Amino acid sequence: GYHLRKQGFTVAILDAAPGVGGTWQHIQFPGIRSDSDMVSYSFTWYKWTRPDKLADAAEIKEYLDEAVAFAGISDAFHFNTRVKTTSYSSADHQWTITSDKGNVYRSQFLFMAAGYYEYDSAYTPEFPKIDQFQGRVVHPQQWAPSPSEWKDKRVVVIGSGATAATITPAMAKSGAKHVTMLQRSPGYWVAETKSANVFNPVSKVLGVTIAFHLTRVLYFFISWVLITLCTYKPDWVRTFIKKKMAPLLPEDFDADVHFNPRYDPWDERVCLIADGDFFTCLREGTVSVVTDTVDHFEERSIALTSGERIDDVDLVCTATGFNLHPSLPFPSNIEVLIDGKPYNPRSHFFYNSCMVSDVPNFIFTMGYFRYSWTIKADLVSAYAARLWGHMRDEKLLQVRVRRPADLQEVQPSDALKCGYLKRCLDKVTRYGPGIWTISQSPFTDMWRLRYAAFGKEMEFSEWGKVGHIMAQCGPIKGNASVTGPQVSG
Repeated sequence: GYHLRKQGFTVAILDAAPGVGGTWQHIQFPGIRSDSDMVSYSFTWYKWTRPDKLADAAEIKEYLDEAVAFAGISDAFHFNTRVKTTSYSSADHQWTITSDKGNVYRSQFLFMAAGYYEYDSAYTPEFPKIDQFQGRVVHPQQWAPSPSEWKDKRVVVIGSGATAATITPAMAKSGAKHVTMLQRSPGYWVAETKSANVFNPVSKVLGVTIAFHLTRVLYFFISWVLITLCTYKPDWVRTFIKKKMAPLLPEDFDADVHFNPRYDPWDERVCLIADGDFFTCLREGTVSVVTDTVDHFEERSIALTSGERIDDVDLVCTATGFNLHPSLPFPSNIEVLIDGKPYNPRSHFFYNSCMVSDVPNFIFTMGYFRYSWTIKADLVSAYAARLWGHMRDEKLLQVRVRRPADLQEVQPSDALKCGYLKRCLDKVTRYGPGIWTISQSPFTDMWRLRYAAFGKEMEFSEWGKVGHIMAQCGPIKGNASVTGPQVSG
C-alpha cells in the first residue's frame, strides 16, 4: 500500500482479519514473538526504533498500526472481508474480485500478500488412538489460549521447531506444572539476548536514521555470513552451535540425543531462543525434552515407540507445522479464474520471484525463509509500484509473462527441506531454472526487482484506462462485510 500510494495509485486492501497484522493478528499461541531481528524485519520506510532486538506479537502489532498511520493508508483497508473469487478478463484487461457477501471489486491490477500457508487448517499427523485421550488437544495455529488452561497442569508439546521452542518456556513460566517437549528429531537452536540491539548505542552517536541503516546492513551481513557458512562449512557451524549451547544445558543433559539434528544447519530453520528462556526452564526442571515418536495415545498418557511413556498428561499441543497453500501463490480457499478457466498451478511457472506465467497484471509477495520476511516484501512492493507506474506512464494496459515452450520444471535448489514444502512441491505453481523461480537470494532480488530492465518474457499490451489497484492481504477467513467506499459495486 505504501509504495503504490507513493506512485499515485488508488489502493483497496481486503483483509479477512479484524485489524492490521496478518500472522500477528491471527495466531495467538503463548509467547508468540519474532524469530528474526526487528531492525531487519521492519520496513525501510518506517524504522524500528524500539530498544529490543526481538519483539513479541503485541509490540509488532503496535508497530504495524503505527506504520499504517505513517503511510496514510488506513482508509484503504477493508477488514472482515473474505475473498471468494478472483477472475481476470483479457478482453476487459481487468480483475473482478468478489467477497462472500457478494460485494464486487474491479481492478486493473491484483497484488496478493496472503502468505504461503493456510490459516484455516493446520498440519497434524495422524496419531494412533488420539481419540481415546481424555485431556485436551490443541494446535497453536488455531488456539486463542488463556493461562488458566495450563495452570498447574502437565503439558506435552509435540514438535521441535520455532513454535515449540516458543510455546514450551512460555507455558512453563506462566503456571504449568511441567512441560515436556516431545520431538521426533532435534533442530538447531541458538540463544539470543532480546535486548542486545546494536541500534541502541549507535543511534546515540550517529542519530536514528544512520544508525538504523547501519544496523540493518550489519545484521544482514551477519546473516549472510552464517548462511554462507552453513552452505559450505556445515560441520563447522554444527560444532559452533553445539559449543555455544553446551554451557546453557543441565549438567546431565544428553545433547547428542536431544540437540544433534540429522540434517545440516539451515536445511531447515534455525530457531532463535529469546534470552535463552527455554534453556533456563530446562535447567530449573520445569521443562524436559523427550526425543522419540508417538506409538499411540491412551486416556492420560502417550506411549512412545521406544517403549517409554509420558504419563499424567492434561494438555497436548501439537506444534507439528502447517499446510502450504496447494494453489500457491493463491490461497486455496479462493476460486481463481483466468479468462473463465480455473487456475491450475501445474500449468504455470513462477517468474522473477513475484509473478506467474500467463497470469496478467498480477504480483504476489512471499518472503525469505532464511532472511527477514519483510526484506523481500519491501522489494516486491517497490517492484510492483515501479512496473505498474511504468505501464501507466507509457500508456500500457496489460503485462503477461510468456514462458518458453521448452521450459522445464526443476526442484528449487535454495529452498528449505522442511516438511511443509516437501508435502506440496508437486502441487504448487512450478519452479524453473534461472529467473523462473522464487529466489531466496536478496542480492539477486535487489538487482532484478530494483534496477534491472523488465524482462523480454514480459509481454505488454497497449494503452487502456488505468483503474484501481486491488491488494489482497492477510489471512483469508471469517465473514465479510465491506466497510468504507467500494471500488466497484
